[in-house]
Amino acid sequence: MRLLSWNVQGLGNPWMVRHLRELVKENKPSIVFLMETRLHDTKTHGIRRCFLDFNFLVVNPVRKAGRLMLCWKKNLNVQITSFSNHHISFSVAEDSGREWRGSGIYGWPANHDKYQTWMLLRSLKNLSTLPWVCFGDFNEVLYSFEKVGTRGYNMRELEALAASCEYCDLYDSGSKGINMTWSNGRRGSSNVQKRLDRFLATLDWCNIRLFFLTYFASQNH
Repeated sequence: MRLLSWNVQGLGNPWMVRHLRELVKENKPSIVFLMETRLHDTKTHGIRRCFLDFNFLVVNPVRKAGRLMLCWKKNLNVQITSFSNHHISFSVAEDSGREWRGSGIYGWPANHDKYQTWMLLRSLKNLSTLPWVCFGDFNEVLYSFEKVGTRGYNMRELEALAASCEYCDLYDSGSKGINMTWSNGRRGSSNVQKRLDRFLATLDWCNIRLFFLTYFASQNH
């Protein structure tokens, strides 16, 4: 089972749609979670035509911001359990009889709102005892070495994410490939990079092999 997560920061550009199609063709994911699509459900016909063997759930954007899209292969037994502007949760029943659940997360970006991401994680924990994987753009680093640049990190927010992971029995999967998943796009001493995207899972989910893919167009990898 392969999962693909990407903060696309806009899917209105045909080049982004083409790149998404290439990513899916190359990596062959069964489930795809997209953030900041900035597309209303009525504007996703072009994407749906590119992925005829996928089902879709679209969380419509608010004004010009966001939001989310979950795509899964039609041969998968997937049930959507809850969704909002910042998450899509689902359960999967595999042909082998194994069941698990997943939550695609798009964390609140503003510092004064980030506590809502931690509250969301804690509330989702209590909904099921199935093995659980959370993935997406959490808009916060988990460790101090996950931020490189001139500005310091917010220790309180870092500790809040770590405490929520501990409460939810979620463990960071680590990664191969590119370590930082976000850049402010500036050069030289003004450049700031962070690892905002990650996969977190309970120990009973499975061993995750996580690869960060090559930077393209958006500020997220």
